[in-house]
Order: sequence, then structure tokens, then C-alpha cells
Amino acid sequence: MKENLMDDRESIEKTVMGFYEKIIDDKNHRFKSWEHCYNYFNGDSIEIDLACLHLGFYLASWGMLRNSFLLKKDYKIHENAVREIVKSEYKVLRGIKFQDFTPDKIKLLSRLIKKLNDEIYGISISDTLITKILLGTLGCVPAYDKFFIIGIRQAKLKYSKLSESCFENHFQELLNWCGKNQNEIQNISKKINDTQKIKGEIEYPFMKIVDMYFWSIGMNTTGKLEIKTFDKTGDDFGYQCAKCDGDTFDFPDSPKSTDIVKCVNCGASNTYEVFHVNALKLACEKSGYSPELVEAILAEQKNAIDL
Repeated sequence: MKENLMDDRESIEKTVMGFYEKIIDDKNHRFKSWEHCYNYFNGDSIEIDLACLHLGFYLASWGMLRNSFLLKKDYKIHENAVREIVKSEYKVLRGIKFQDFTPDKIKLLSRLIKKLNDEIYGISISDTLITKILLGTLGCVPAYDKFFIIGIRQAKLKYSKLSESCFENHFQELLNWCGKNQNEIQNISKKINDTQKIKGEIEYPFMKIVDMYFWSIGMNTTGKLEIKTFDKTGDDFGYQCAKCDGDTFDFPDSPKSTDIVKCVNCGASNTYEVFHVNALKLACEKSGYSPELVEAILAEQKNAIDL
């Protein structure tokens, strides 16, 4: 028996190909927006305005305008970011493979991240937006969105905010995981890129494959655990798994929003954020709060939950 499903070749290949096949089945799938954007930024010549348009549409189709300052901006908001990213000093990061990430190149990536976060847009932007931009333009880092973070945590890899000093160490952990699974990922990469060549389309960089894998793991992990209340003695009540009626749940220590909560009885799982918000909603409804008050409480709690 294999000790860790995350390192199982069949599991990695099946997961990544499940993602890729969505694009094969639908030539206009929203996932194709990444291909169009990455292809343009890796062309022989780049027009800033057209590059901004590609980046803007790619981000929109991947949900990055939702609850974002970008929703109130046009595509030209990305002009400074594009001008920075296409500078020759960052060319070494384009489509970079994990084994080519020297300490100096990791520091170069960190400097670019800092510029995007502190200077380029005039405001501090989210880790998700920064890494979505870099994945769509240079293909040098996975997109650290909610599902990707859930995925790497399933592999026991650490995550820190991009602005934290420990980010470089935690990124190195991801590179170490890539090294451990190098042959498997390279085989999958060859399989995908052979197909891409036949279609005359852009090849997928190594970090895009890694992104596809962990994003899919995170997506497939969440959404299976739903809860309901049950009455105890007096006015007291508890929570049960809606699937099996089990009332014991496995919580991580000091849980963050993307950590996983599992039903001990049947193994159904969801993120701590979803579990916490749903439990609070049920408690408010049990207490007879008005729908308006319940919504106000939930909105406040969602903002308070730490990633």
C-alpha cells in the first residue's frame, strides 16, 4: 500500500488530466483564457495595450473581478503591471522549471511579487490576484487561490502570505515536492504538451501543471460535508453530519479558513470557513434571529475568518 496518495503517479495523472480534458471537450472553455494570455506574453513581440486586454480578460474569466477593485476599472488598469512583467530581467522566470529555481531566482520572484503588491496598482492587492497574474504571464508560480491552498495543505505543505518573510522557505517546500514527484509530473507534462503541439497551441509550463493538480485536489476536497442541528436536553442543541447523522468532527488545531473539517463517522469534509459559517447560521436560526440580522452576522464573520 502506498503511504501517501498525493505521491501516487496514477492519482496525479488522473487528477491533472481530468482538468485538462475539460479544455479538450470544450474549445471555448473559460480555462482556455489562460492559454491565450500566456501565449501572447510569450510571443516575439508584445504590444502593451493588447497585452493588457489579454490579461484583463483572463483574470475576468477566472473570477478575479468578483469582489475586487478591478470590477470598477477598465483593462488599462494593468498597464503598469504589464510594463514591469515584460522587462528583460524577468525573462529567466518565463516557463521556469522547478529545478532551475536557484536562490537568486526565488529572490527575483519575491521582488516582483513585492512590486506588484506595493507599487504597481497603487493599493495592496491579494495574493490570489498577484499569483494569477504571474501564472498567466510568466507561468513561473502557481495561483495561490483558495482551492490551491487547500490542495497543498492536503499534501502537508505549508502556506504563508506572499508578504511574509517565510514565503521563500515555504515556496522551497513546494519545489521540493516537485522534485519528489518530478518524473510523474514530467510524464504528464509531455502527454499534455504533445497534444498541444498537435493542435498548434502553447505548451504548458511546469508550474501550470502543478497548479492544475493542487487546484483540482482542493476543489475535489471541498463541498462534501453539510451539517444540520439536533436537539439535546432543554434548549441545548448540537450539530450532525447531514449525510450520516454523525456528531463528531475532526478539527485542526487553530484552524484557518482553508483548513479541512471532517466527519469522523463517514469522512465527508469541507473547509473550516464553510463549516463555521453554516454552524453560525444554524445557531442564529435556532435562536429566532431575523433573516436580516443573520445575514449581517454572517457577513461580519466571513470578514473576520483568517485565511
